[in-house]
Amino acid sequence: MPYNILKTSAIANIDNRIIAILRFTSRGTIIFGSDQEVAGFMRAVRRCNATGAFSWIGSDGWSARSLVWQGQEAEVEGTLSVQPQANPVKGFDTYFLNLTVENNKRNPWFVEFWEDHFQCRYPNSTRTPYNQKYTRQCSPDLRLSRETTTFENQLQFVSDAVMAFAVAFHDMHREVCGVTKKRGLCDAMRPIKGPELLKYLRKVNFEGLSGDKFRFDPNGDGPARYNIIHFKQISTGNFSWIRVGEYIEGELRLDMDAIQFRLGHTKHPDSVCSFPCELGQAKKYVEGESCCWHCFNCSQYQVRHPIDETQCLNCPWGTIPDATKQQCLDIPEVFLRVESAWAICAMCLSSTGILLTLFIIGVFIRHNDTPVVKAAGRELSYVLLTGILLCYLVTFVLVLRPTDIVCGVQRFGTGFCFTVVYAAILTKTNRISRIFNAGKRTAKRPSFITPRSQLIICSGFVSVQ
Repeated sequence: MPYNILKTSAIANIDNRIIAILRFTSRGTIIFGSDQEVAGFMRAVRRCNATGAFSWIGSDGWSARSLVWQGQEAEVEGTLSVQPQANPVKGFDTYFLNLTVENNKRNPWFVEFWEDHFQCRYPNSTRTPYNQKYTRQCSPDLRLSRETTTFENQLQFVSDAVMAFAVAFHDMHREVCGVTKKRGLCDAMRPIKGPELLKYLRKVNFEGLSGDKFRFDPNGDGPARYNIIHFKQISTGNFSWIRVGEYIEGELRLDMDAIQFRLGHTKHPDSVCSFPCELGQAKKYVEGESCCWHCFNCSQYQVRHPIDETQCLNCPWGTIPDATKQQCLDIPEVFLRVESAWAICAMCLSSTGILLTLFIIGVFIRHNDTPVVKAAGRELSYVLLTGILLCYLVTFVLVLRPTDIVCGVQRFGTGFCFTVVYAAILTKTNRISRIFNAGKRTAKRPSFITPRSQLIICSGFVSVQ
């Protein structure tokens, strides 16, 4: 989230901005500004007790500037920044160190530089607000030296800029004026048209005085060459700016092992407002924020929307979410399969029961008219044996693949076959009980004990089920 802090902003306003940033979990902060502005910002960080809370990414406008970090090392520690990569201009230091006021009269400001550098008043120089305090006269024997002269590190860019125009003028002169020994502009170049010169300027390609190649890219920018520098605590209380990488023509080379955001902490800090949601979770954005959100779980029968990551979708009937709640899958069919051990064991037991039941039915049929079979209640015995046979047969239906018909037979058959067995046993027991109870009171035969009556009573019990 961008914040704009002006150089003239009140201290309370800067402090409030820092407090506002602390509300978020993101700690990586990019600062564009001058050394004066950033120095004030770092003082505010200390006032808000936020030292060590941020990881700074700095622009070249303030990085490595002593005004920012001196006295505020703990606040600036861990900063990563970029600086334009510049190499010394060959021969410039020798040329500049040989300059004097006498041999450099073309530069009207060189006298002021000379006076400021040597802290003296040059003879016959114009009085200025800056040299009034100097009472000592400058000696004619004074000379610049390497020990007392500091050269600007970015001098290469000035040199390349001048060289670019020089090469552009040269190429334009050679093409427009042709081969000529005449110096200066030819008539075809008078007056020089800016758009025409720009065409030659965009096409320059030369090796500068620093030894680096120079050309403009299609966007009209010069070579992208930057050093990546890092403000690191080398040892306790010992801070220094070190070079940890470079960016040259679209290629980044960075020594990650050399980067240390805090002394003793080798792990690089995370800087995100919100971590990515896990599988099966949707986002709920914080009001007014586009990169901060809360994660919530989709319900048991929901999946996250494949396009809109803030919504969960209900799975259609007959489907359930997969383990990651990314898609709905058909509910798997779970049933006792014929090839399973449990099914095989049950079918073997049922087959044995069927054989034994059929054997008993055969015995009853063979001795169908004997007094023993008739006394046992022949018709109800057949009904009972039929119910037992159905109980064994329904086992084979229970291991079949479920369909509408199979499921119907299972639901009906499981209750029906046992009802037949229980109805037959109940009817037979009731018949015997009534015969014996009636024999104690009278010699008259009880009613409803005929085979037909017994079958009707048994059918009545079965029909209730």
